[in-house]
Amino acid sequence: MFLAVKIRPRANLDASFSNRTARCAPGIPIFLAQGTNDQIIRPAVAQAYLDKLWQGGSKVRMVILPDIGHGHAAQASTMAAVNWLTDRFAGSVR
Repeated sequence: MFLAVKIRPRANLDASFSNRTARCAPGIPIFLAQGTNDQIIRPAVAQAYLDKLWQGGSKVRMVILPDIGHGHAAQASTMAAVNWLTDRFAGSVR
């Protein structure tokens, strides 16, 4: 017995993806990592989100990962994230 599943890819994920900053209180520190080869969340979408966060008063650290796609961004940014968290707990804001 086989189960047939029809998967329909989204025509344009960027058009349907929307980041909202309304729930993010100003001043909350945020760490973002973005791969330049990300085909799931394209760099322009992440940049627009970063701009909205800045406009809302958030303190954002964004790391750009050259030649990294969506599936490897977390691993590629691990040390930057750990260092950012360490600095946050030490009271340093970057």
